[in-house]
Amino acid sequence: MSQPIYCAGFQGGPDSRASAQDAHRFVADHRADQGQQREGLLLNVPKRHLDTPAKRATAITAVLAVLLGFGATAFSVAPLTVTDSAPVTVRILTEALATPEDLDDQVETLADQPVILHRSHHTQLGDTMDTLLKRLGVDDPQAALFLRQNTITRKILSAPAGKLVSVTTSGGGVSGASLSDMVVLGPPSQAERQNSHASQIHITRQGKTFKAEESLQALQTQTHVSSVQVDSNLFAAADQAQLPESIARQVSDVFANDMDFRHGLRPGDHFTVIYETLSLDAEPIPWVEEPHHLIAAQFVNQGRSFDAFWFAQAGRGHYFDAQGLSKEHQFLADPLPMSRITSGFAGRMHPIHHHWHNHLGIDYAAPKGTPVRAVGAGQVVFAGWQKGYGNVVRLRHSDAQETVYAHLSRSNVKLGQNVVRGQSMGAVGSTGWATGPHLHFEFKIDGRQVDPVNVARETPPLTTLASNTRKAFQSAAKMALAQLAATQTAESPKVAMARME
Repeated sequence: MSQPIYCAGFQGGPDSRASAQDAHRFVADHRADQGQQREGLLLNVPKRHLDTPAKRATAITAVLAVLLGFGATAFSVAPLTVTDSAPVTVRILTEALATPEDLDDQVETLADQPVILHRSHHTQLGDTMDTLLKRLGVDDPQAALFLRQNTITRKILSAPAGKLVSVTTSGGGVSGASLSDMVVLGPPSQAERQNSHASQIHITRQGKTFKAEESLQALQTQTHVSSVQVDSNLFAAADQAQLPESIARQVSDVFANDMDFRHGLRPGDHFTVIYETLSLDAEPIPWVEEPHHLIAAQFVNQGRSFDAFWFAQAGRGHYFDAQGLSKEHQFLADPLPMSRITSGFAGRMHPIHHHWHNHLGIDYAAPKGTPVRAVGAGQVVFAGWQKGYGNVVRLRHSDAQETVYAHLSRSNVKLGQNVVRGQSMGAVGSTGWATGPHLHFEFKIDGRQVDPVNVARETPPLTTLASNTRKAFQSAAKMALAQLAATQTAESPKVAMARME
């Protein structure tokens, strides 16, 4: 009588007894039984070889030796160690490994197949055509010569850097690959089209030569919906839900006058957004200043719900709540979205001079190089170095209103230049009297410093909804609210995401 046994999953007991003859008899029985069926790792083992733990252990060793012998020319198995067991003789089993007769033909056929590779890189400052092709894995002298001499392809390395270059190569591998196709995407020469189109250069191989064509391609808009659970930090929650950082920044700007994003968020708060992304053939567009655009949002903070909807009238778009009231005020609440405030508008101990005095501004800690934006439209009345302020920019918004941006690492505006609300004017630094990289920001009315947060909340709305567009707005807002509600889940909106075609 036989009893099934698996090769794995057996452990012998400490009182096991066995002899080498048991293993040999098992192997002989198996080889003699030519009709024995084998499926997977299951074998029928004669019961007399399994009546003690040690015999079962020895049988396992023999099974391994037999099975592994089928897959190799020679194989030896060390005996399974069992307490107080008799020595087990190792037996070498040999079996020829059959190979397909046409294996050489298959290898030759595979060797004849071309290796097709697709690679993408962005152009960099200082690139030559040779360095770009090397980075793309292209080793094709004919292609390099054509790209250097052709009038259209010479634009690939023209300013600005950052164009997306995608190639298809064929040949013997990564090195020595010849160019089959190249597509280059960059900003169009017309500034007014840079947020809606891309300039495309397409190079194709035609026998022993190449052809280059230039065209203008319309950018594609993809609409996404995301619902995010917030515990205490807006940007951390957005990052966990894979929401673009620029959308989180737009959310903080739109609802800045409704809630305190630094100290007022609570577990259970959540928000849902509808936003658009610009792309071309699913490739990101690096030259577009804002490739992600917030269309609608709903934020629940401490049980209170706030809405915002993007709506365009007279060729310009703004955010409104469900009642049609503007969400945007004349001034932004912060020149740096969601940065840590190290010194608020109050008294403090001066970090350098070590004496107590009124701090009539707000200090924002941020990494060096972080863009600094104008909180409102105005004119540059000073841009340069000023004592403890270091590099500083001063904006005049009206006869009575002025803002100050100090300790900049650099500024990119000039005296007399007009700037718009939200425009980048420089970058965070630590120039002047500063212990580390941060922005010192002041808001002055009639020469007297005031709390910028209060000013932003008290200033009038940036725009109003025209009466002849109210009906269209209400229809659009109703549709957006339905989409926002459908995206949220009853229990956890943490990672609910969808894509609308």
